[in-house]
Amino acid sequence: MTRGSLLTACTLVACSTLGLSPRANAANPTTAECVAAADSSLQLREQHKLRAARAQMLVCAASSCPAAVQSECLRRVDQVNGSIPTVVFQAKDAAGNDLSNVKVDVDGQPLTDRLDGSSMQVDPGEHHFHFTAPGGVIVDKTLVIREGEKERRENIVVAAVSPPPAVQPAPAAATAPGPESTSSEDQGQSRRTIAYVVGGAGIVGLAVGTIFGVMASSSASSSKNECSTSSCTNYSKSLSDYNSASTDGTISTVAFVAGGIAVAAGAILFFTAPKASSSGTGFRWQVSPSVGATGLGLSVRGAL
Repeated sequence: MTRGSLLTACTLVACSTLGLSPRANAANPTTAECVAAADSSLQLREQHKLRAARAQMLVCAASSCPAAVQSECLRRVDQVNGSIPTVVFQAKDAAGNDLSNVKVDVDGQPLTDRLDGSSMQVDPGEHHFHFTAPGGVIVDKTLVIREGEKERRENIVVAAVSPPPAVQPAPAAATAPGPESTSSEDQGQSRRTIAYVVGGAGIVGLAVGTIFGVMASSSASSSKNECSTSSCTNYSKSLSDYNSASTDGTISTVAFVAGGIAVAAGAILFFTAPKASSSGTGFRWQVSPSVGATGLGLSVRGAL
């Protein structure tokens, strides 16, 4: 009997019986409910929802349904029972011991609260299984279940939750300089750099003073030779040399004084600069001002 002829026959029977008897209870569906369940089971079967289709087939296979509908639904129940796949889950801990107190959900819906070794019916297709073991241990597994596959066995290994490793304090860096020592070293380096610049300018001033001093001395000697106390051979030339000697002497004096002050200031900056915290090895210079019979100067010494 085709689906169309079955529905037609059921409709005729329903039309003859509706309104003649009160509504049946769940165990005794009415003719209309039998026809609706038969039609729904076909749609669910096409969607591969075999368990839901079988539930509808059991409705239309009830004794209160028309004989033609009942017979067809019983035949479909036998067919779908052979097509519904079954799976047997076996859960073990890391040591290989069997676990039974494991809850299983499939596609977000509860499947069973306990694994007792029995097979479970699942619709064909791809499904996501969620296993929850005692202690909050969770295992997720995706399986593709094939239609008609029976007693498929899947082993689930439930590993114990390991406690998080203890956090060890990081060792203190004993040799790392702190912010204060680093700032002190930077300040000392800056002051020594300024000391080099100021001291270098002082040395240049002393050199300029020496040059002009030599020039003043030479001009003074020439002026004395050209005009002695008894005679003056070239008065104008002698006066010019005298003026040059006076000017060069003034410049020499100013350069010596400024250079000496700069050298002294550079030395003070250098020797009062903060020292590095770590002792290093290498060649070290020592510069200090000196005063001699000929004027101001610098004393430079080096040591390892």
